[in-house]
Amino acid sequence: MRILKTLLLLCIFLIADPIEIHVEKNKNQNKYIKDLNLVGDWNIQTERYFIDFILTAGSSWDISFKKNHEILLDNQPREMFWKYDNEKGEISIYNKKEITIYGGDEIILKEYIGNKCFKAELNKNHQIKMCKTKGTIVNNVKELIKIDMK
Repeated sequence: MRILKTLLLLCIFLIADPIEIHVEKNKNQNKYIKDLNLVGDWNIQTERYFIDFILTAGSSWDISFKKNHEILLDNQPREMFWKYDNEKGEISIYNKKEITIYGGDEIILKEYIGNKCFKAELNKNHQIKMCKTKGTIVNNVKELIKIDMK
């Protein structure tokens, strides 16, 4: 009986058509940046050394972008706000006070590297990695996933 089952399975595997799976990595790179859902919790890390970011020095920050455009650092309000230009992939961080020593920060998203992470540039001279730790990465997930049956 075992021999018959083995022969039957062998015949099925030999007759069955192979399944092809195509993975296109770079096709959706721009969709992640243009349809990014910035609201949520993020971790920002520098590649090598300590730098200044939102009036703090360090190499890693846990930051939250809120719906009201407020920024929290380690769940504490910073009296700073953000805006996102999805065409350029630019995140601008600014202070609404008229008199301040803070000139603002700018993050430019360069490429989506997977696992909810981006390579980015901070203030045009520091390479950073920006990963979403809580929340959805894009506004419309259905456009990123495409299944073709042949």
